Amino acid sequence: MKARDIMVSDVPVITTKATVAQAVQMLKDNYGDESFINAAPGLVVLSERGGLAGILTPLSVITALSGT
Repeated sequence: MKARDIMVSDVPVITTKATVAQAVQMLKDNYGDESFINAAPGLVVLSERGGLAGILTPLSVITALSGT
């Protein structure tokens, strides 16, 4: 078995220019109600050139908004 056999390939994508509010809305849209915080793998963040810039997880958002 290889990683490609079990990976999630339909993860939502945003760009580095997206706001945190847009990211939260995308998480809600793609993962349902507030319980998405426990289930959502996150969002793939693409650079302006379309390359991988990182991954934005629900915990990252919560941490940023809580100021810790």
